[in-house]
Amino acid sequence: MKRLTPESALKKLVLDYLAAKRIHVRRNQVGMMDVGGRKVPFGEKGEADCTAYVPTYHVRRAFSDGSTCKMFFILHLEFKAPKGVQTAHQKAWQADAEARGEFYLLVRDLDEVIAWLDNHA
Repeated sequence: MKRLTPESALKKLVLDYLAAKRIHVRRNQVGMMDVGGRKVPFGEKGEADCTAYVPTYHVRRAFSDGSTCKMFFILHLEFKAPKGVQTAHQKAWQADAEARGEFYLLVRDLDEVIAWLDNHA
């Protein structure tokens, strides 16, 4: 059985919780890939580990079919082990996301995510 690091175990726990709450999450990948002997970067340096789309409420639209429009918060999640720290790139990316009106949460345990959802969703 594969061993999980504290950070990867936390990520699995939080993602399982969000899935149970039916909150859509996109995992973000950043790194380098070897393509034909060349190193090719992918992702945005400093980007959060995951992006969650947290529903806030439905707005009834004036469509003849009675359809609704979902409104949601964008919540970026950066997972850290108890003593883990953000890099300068991660801090800059957080500032940019918050300047766009999005939310950013540095997650060290599941209770922080639950508390955020209780206050916003």
